[in-house]
Amino acid sequence: MRLEMVRRLAADPVGEAPCSSLYEDLNKSTATHHFKILVEAGVLHPVMVGPSRGHRLRRDALQQAAPGLLDALMGALARQD
Repeated sequence: MRLEMVRRLAADPVGEAPCSSLYEDLNKSTATHHFKILVEAGVLHPVMVGPSRGHRLRRDALQQAAPGLLDALMGALARQD
């Protein structure tokens, strides 16, 4: 599920979206738990997207910490579809 959340943000040109657009078929408390884990890991940054809470992918920080990792993950996920 966390990979899917990251995939959806990585596919967005701005790299940020409201929380509700980043998951399906989860209850809100489970989604909140996954967002918390991703924020603590430094993958996401919470932001306001219009009137809603959302998240921004920390693309630059990820690239600096692990060059090429995000692109490799997104490529692998794209091949699975």
